[in-house]
Amino acid sequence: MAKKALLWSDSPTAITGFGGITRNVAKALHDAGWQVDIVGINYWGDPAQAAEFPDYKIWPASVEAGPGGGVNPQGDPHGAAHAGRRFWSGEYDVIWIQNDLMVADQRKEIFTTPPPESPDAVRPRTKLIYYYPIDCPFCHSDWFGFLPMVDLVVPYNEFAANMTTALFPDTRARMEIMPVGMEESSFKAVPEEGVEVFRQEALGVDADTFVIGQVSRNQVRKNNADLLLAFRMFKEQNPDAKAMLYLHMHPVDAGPSLLMIPAQLQLQVGKGKDVFWPDGHNTNKGDDAKRLNLIYNSLDCYITATMGEGWGMPIVEAMATATPVIAPNHSSITEILNVTEEGDGLRGWPVQAGGVPQLMAHVDGSGFRPRPNLQDMVTRIEEVYAAWQDKRNGKESAELDTYQARLDSAQAYAESLHWSTLGPKWVELFERVVADAPLQIHRTQDAPAGGGETAAVGAGSDLHIEKPAEGNLVEAGKTGG
Repeated sequence: MAKKALLWSDSPTAITGFGGITRNVAKALHDAGWQVDIVGINYWGDPAQAAEFPDYKIWPASVEAGPGGGVNPQGDPHGAAHAGRRFWSGEYDVIWIQNDLMVADQRKEIFTTPPPESPDAVRPRTKLIYYYPIDCPFCHSDWFGFLPMVDLVVPYNEFAANMTTALFPDTRARMEIMPVGMEESSFKAVPEEGVEVFRQEALGVDADTFVIGQVSRNQVRKNNADLLLAFRMFKEQNPDAKAMLYLHMHPVDAGPSLLMIPAQLQLQVGKGKDVFWPDGHNTNKGDDAKRLNLIYNSLDCYITATMGEGWGMPIVEAMATATPVIAPNHSSITEILNVTEEGDGLRGWPVQAGGVPQLMAHVDGSGFRPRPNLQDMVTRIEEVYAAWQDKRNGKESAELDTYQARLDSAQAYAESLHWSTLGPKWVELFERVVADAPLQIHRTQDAPAGGGETAAVGAGSDLHIEKPAEGNLVEAGKTGG
């Protein structure tokens, strides 16, 4: 009899990062002979969407699973009651949960309290696997209340692992780090001829324009206002540079409106001008992988001023296309760019972030987040720009050698994350959990002593409140702070 797994996460029909992960984990399990059912968040019951995935039963999380069905009476878009009923049915070998810590924690009672129609139900032997990111350098123990009941804790990366074990050291014995996979055929470098045609048609620029770009939603955490300011600083300090900042997003979304900022910074907006975002960009629909791949290939540099990433999928996608990446040195990005004390093997151009009051921002319920040092960001742009010029002019230089070495390292890293490699690893984890076999635990690096109320790990967590010395990184006028 085939083993059965229930995936409670964004539906494979959803155009989200979580949805893409669900698609690939489901496929790996199905290909290995598992029966896969899904309680799909962000799926609203459209039969045509479900028909695209005929190998799985997909229920909309927003619809009640109990007697009579109907709209979820809890008004819970994550469908906790629905997932709970599936758990207490005892029909699944494994339930795999993927969501943010606070979302999972607020719904943990579904695994301890039987549903109303089965109050005497005995807790099934179903194993629980929890896959999760952490995108901020500060966490409270209240957010982790879900973890004690989970059989296998699977953070995305070392950053999330260390945040977890700082508060709950015992989780280390049942933890396996699993990076986020990427589509093998979707993101790769393409011939320059096709790129130049696309740049001209889509962006309105020629090959002599240095195009810096960001692909994301315009959310508060993405900090796109700082990115615009850094670009203005680069233009001001390099008046001869012919450059454009392309923002692949809608300027009015979940973050502050970007419509007024370019004018304030004396930047012109439009195709072929200083700043450009695509007309009519549909945040919910997104772009197909072929067009998105061309967008990454059209950039001479991928850049982000984000204040925290649980993973940073656009960064890795840009790496796969041999596009240089500039990003703040914090959260998961430190690992993705391979920032080490030795400084060897960098996969991009890390930017100083956080650590002093002027480079911290309180933007959500996650405490203070690290902002990038904008002058350091400008310096990184200048480094990439200089190497880009040398490459275009056929000039040999140490800067170009460094540039190429980082691109090669980044591409190799992106290739190691293909789902063809990570999918079988997920299947192995499911099999081991069901068999109660010893896990081949990925031991994380030493984390701070745990057991406290809060944990702070990584750039931005060590906040020094003191007057900066003359000329240090928070000197007035050099950080945008």
